[in-house]
Amino acid sequence: MILSTSEHRLALPVGTVLQQFRIEAVLGYGGFGIVYKGRHQHLDEIVVAIKEYLPQEIATRDGATVFPLGTSEQEDYEEGMTRFLAEAKQLLQFDHHPNIVSCRDFFEANGTAYLVMKFEDGMPLNELIRLRQQADRPLSEQEILQIILPLLDGLKMIHDHGVLHRDIKPGNVFMRRGTEDPVLIDFGAAKQNFSKHSKSNAPYSVGYAAFEQVHSDGHLGPWTDIHAVGGIMWRILSGKNPIPVETRLNALLRQHPDPMTSALELGSGHYSPAFLEAIDKCLKINEEDRFQDAETTALALQGRSVHVSGKTNIDPDTTIADDDVPTQMVRQKEPAKESVADVKPTNNTKWIIASLLVLICVALASLFFVGNNLKPEKDSIVKSEPTPATPETQTPPSSPPTPKPPPTSLVTHKLWINADPQFATIELLNSKINYAAGVELPAQRYQVRISATGYTEQSIWVDLSQNNQTVSVTLTPESKQYQLWVNTSPSSASIRIPSTGTAYQAGMSLNAGQYELEVSAPGYISQSTTADLRSSDQRLAIVLEKIKQPPAPAPAPSSNQSALEEKAWANCQVISGSPQTGEAYFTLPAGVSSGDVLFKVGRFRLPLRPVLSSDKFISMCQSKNCYKVRANYGLNDYSATGNGMKVNGKACFYAVGKKPHHYILNLK
Repeated sequence: MILSTSEHRLALPVGTVLQQFRIEAVLGYGGFGIVYKGRHQHLDEIVVAIKEYLPQEIATRDGATVFPLGTSEQEDYEEGMTRFLAEAKQLLQFDHHPNIVSCRDFFEANGTAYLVMKFEDGMPLNELIRLRQQADRPLSEQEILQIILPLLDGLKMIHDHGVLHRDIKPGNVFMRRGTEDPVLIDFGAAKQNFSKHSKSNAPYSVGYAAFEQVHSDGHLGPWTDIHAVGGIMWRILSGKNPIPVETRLNALLRQHPDPMTSALELGSGHYSPAFLEAIDKCLKINEEDRFQDAETTALALQGRSVHVSGKTNIDPDTTIADDDVPTQMVRQKEPAKESVADVKPTNNTKWIIASLLVLICVALASLFFVGNNLKPEKDSIVKSEPTPATPETQTPPSSPPTPKPPPTSLVTHKLWINADPQFATIELLNSKINYAAGVELPAQRYQVRISATGYTEQSIWVDLSQNNQTVSVTLTPESKQYQLWVNTSPSSASIRIPSTGTAYQAGMSLNAGQYELEVSAPGYISQSTTADLRSSDQRLAIVLEKIKQPPAPAPAPSSNQSALEEKAWANCQVISGSPQTGEAYFTLPAGVSSGDVLFKVGRFRLPLRPVLSSDKFISMCQSKNCYKVRANYGLNDYSATGNGMKVNGKACFYAVGKKPHHYILNLK
């Protein structure tokens, strides 16, 4: 779907030239960037998609230039751009695969980076799923395989090059018009460093992300992308996004049923059991229970025999280090093991195999009773030598002394607690053992307390009686309050806090944050100011300026005097004196608030303060969306950016207390 650039407030306007390409429209956008449709300036037949790096939570745009919001965001911004360019370099090596987005070029400009890709005409997979749902024509098994198998082939190639996609979801699978071939787009490299900084844009897609992506110590590999592929197929079957893995794990830890209905249940009677079982295996929470590579997944989905192979090991110290590109991996494969499923017994050997299985069961049962129900040491092997047959005439040898049974081993399991914030203190309340990541504990239930300064403490129970456990806990920030004192002149002035709907009271407590105050008194010019209670108490002193009234019997100015004053006002001049501060009124369009607008006089950003109903010159305003700005007296250049538009102009900031000049900011 093509959007107008006005549908995104930070999008470059149509007609902007990037390298040799002219922007025609916005194709899409997300929390980390904007994608434009571009056409070659001299070769009209060349149309491309241009992806711009613009993480909105830590960066903004002034004109064409993108820059971090502040020095504290500078490092995150630069690291993200490095990863963005690394993604481009990776895509260049995959441009020959028909199901991986083709990259033509990349470059840096406007303080950011751009990725030039082949323009694909069609629709995202999530739109195709929605249309088929509306028409009550769900995708058949064959249609799903025509989408998934080519994607798995593309994944096999990038995995063989040591690269993970990390953000597979229906919105990142593009269906070509006509051929309906799938194309995998929008690799997740540039998003990875935002996991600790983003407030609303997670570095993964909830529901499609595997558990090892959600917590910081996860072991990522090809199986991580396989989980997301399973999520796409589950979405096609159910019509809904998959249940987040954290929700599933939380339910299982409490010994509740998995809240995510199995594919085998969803598609029963409509799809083959082998196909549905393969989808369920893709979505296993434990990474070791999933298919370990794309090729094995493709075979299982088609109901073909799956050869069991060793798991690809990825060393997290060398593959996802902070100073490396996160999608680079060192692959170390164990030699393939022959599967029992690959050994086909003949008719002559079936009886032998069955007999051996019976003998093994009998031997194991004997060991169980001889050992008096005692479990052997971990990883130990108990061997039982068969007793040779003894003829009746032969004197049996004296029995050897019965060996002592091995000592009973203590059953233990390991525990990992992933706490947010990471500096939280974790304590085991019913154990003398101090907690550490992966601590080995006797099999039982444990009460765990998680606490951190500035957060509400949590206490949970973890059951280690059966197996190892990994639990994620997010603490809730405490609602801090600070006190506010305001001294006014005159002391009788009234103080309002519009955002709370309450009147000010001396020393009142308010939740941490910033508050706009309105101070007014009869005979005085009303004033607005901001109280900053984000980190401490605050005391303010506000002095209101008296409204200057003309002397009661003041004679009306002569027509000549009035004309001079009007001319001075129109020319932004004063007849006598040189005031330092001036004021002007600005009206915003309906639906645009002052918080949406960046207003500058010269290179200084200035606040837009509301014109109150008690203000002397309220009649100058043309609507309630009217604001005043104070700047150096005289005629000044100004700029206003908001609602995806930018307005430049000159404004007269006339003496405060005199009739102000009024301007309309046309940001529509």
